[in-house]
Amino acid sequence: MMLAALPAGWREVTIEEIQSELGSGITPRGGESSYLPRGIPLIRSQNVLMNELCRKDVAHISPETHQSMKRSAVAPGDVLLNITGASIGRVAWVPQDLSTANINQHVCRIRLKREAFAPFISLFLSSERGQGQIMGSQFGTTRQGLNYGQVRALKVPLPPLREQCAITEVLLAVQAAKQARHREAELERERKAALMQHLFTHGIRGEATKQTEIGEMPESWEVIAFADCVESLQYGTSEKCGNDSSGLPVLRIPNIIGGRIDTVDLKFARSLRNAGALQLLPGDLLFVRTNGVRENIGRCAMYRDHPAPALFASYLIRARLKSNLLLP
Repeated sequence: MMLAALPAGWREVTIEEIQSELGSGITPRGGESSYLPRGIPLIRSQNVLMNELCRKDVAHISPETHQSMKRSAVAPGDVLLNITGASIGRVAWVPQDLSTANINQHVCRIRLKREAFAPFISLFLSSERGQGQIMGSQFGTTRQGLNYGQVRALKVPLPPLREQCAITEVLLAVQAAKQARHREAELERERKAALMQHLFTHGIRGEATKQTEIGEMPESWEVIAFADCVESLQYGTSEKCGNDSSGLPVLRIPNIIGGRIDTVDLKFARSLRNAGALQLLPGDLLFVRTNGVRENIGRCAMYRDHPAPALFASYLIRARLKSNLLLP
């Protein structure tokens, strides 16, 4: 795989050309039973995120175990690449404040020559071009993995060192801004969850509360079965849908996100015999009922009127409520 045309002064090189040492670790004798609450950090694949070394829940080993594994010890500036399992391709570098640590067999350590800047190499390997090479190098049918030869053959662009540092600075600034937005979104979700918990527990009138089979709630509220509030429950269509937008839009599991309808990835049905019975009305609730991913089950959103008209797929259940009893 050749990289795209490079600017003047850049070179296309392989990892083999810019590494001074390459290898992975082992699982300490005794496995997890040898891990300690404190000691020398043992970096495993779950600690190698994309361009981030996560030290939360890191395992620790004794100095004696670390010494017995000294050939896989890492140093600041090493590039770490996950080479087996579901997280294959995740890549990060060892920061300057982590002077002593080790890795297990699922992580490959790439120690670079002075001409290569670890954050730049990591950022490229995490890019679309870098990941394309990594995923194209997988072998095995039941277990994803890379061998050392495949890692050594990975190609990267190599600008002059000063330019590598400048590009890295820009990309890390963008990454930091993205992470800040993500943290703010997480805080907003937490604030919303706390407000919902308070309102569904105490209401808005400050009245006394009572304990019920579904938790604490205001004394004037009552608990009723969902079935008593429902006008109808219905499964959606199992007809195959496609990308031809001349058909009717069909809402599926990917469209039920965060309590709302997301229409970014819509599929369409050409013609259905019972399309009228499956047409959604504003106020209908859509529940994810199954698809093999436990975390998805129970996701819910209210259909308003977009897209209109719209149908729904068989992995969803539509609940049409008795509007005189319950607001959707």
